[in-house]
Amino acid sequence: AKFALDNFAEALDLPHIKPEIYYVPRQSALGIHNDEYGDALYELQAHAGSENKSFAQFNNPDEIISTFDLLEELRENPQASVDEQEYIKARLFDMLIGDWDRHQDNWRWAEYEEND
Repeated sequence: AKFALDNFAEALDLPHIKPEIYYVPRQSALGIHNDEYGDALYELQAHAGSENKSFAQFNNPDEIISTFDLLEELRENPQASVDEQEYIKARLFDMLIGDWDRHQDNWRWAEYEEND
């Protein structure tokens, strides 16, 4: 499903993980692992974390934070805010596709520092 949903998220301009599919042929480089891993398809996706914030798919945030860190930032910094329209758009998308299994660990938040 994530491969089909990627197109919808793109069309709606929703930030999301972009899964990629790869074929790994049987090959001498796999050695004894050919039987288990050769001639198979694999899906890879970047982890939405600070270590990958420079990846283009994450729109170059200053930081990528967890929901717990976001809530702490909102409590401690009165000028911190969430882009409400983008959040509502993302939640409505979840509802439209029937993704009711969302919890705090499913969300990562792109943090952008602004002068004001």
